[in-house]
Amino acid sequence: FKDKPVGQDLVVFGEVGLGGEIRSVPYTKKRLKEAEHLGMKRAILSASKIPKNTTLKTITVSEIQSLIAKT
Repeated sequence: FKDKPVGQDLVVFGEVGLGGEIRSVPYTKKRLKEAEHLGMKRAILSASKIPKNTTLKTITVSEIQSLIAKT
């Protein structure tokens, strides 16, 4: 959106609704575990799925506008 690189250690997943809300997707734990295995350090995901037992630095968002504001 702001034409800035986000780095190669970031994984982002979720579903963006028509109103800009960020929805969770299935298999959050499995996705995070695989991201860790691939060497990722940070993750952006839906606020409704707050992860536990992960070494990734997580950033949770509930709508796309809040994600844009954080960057």
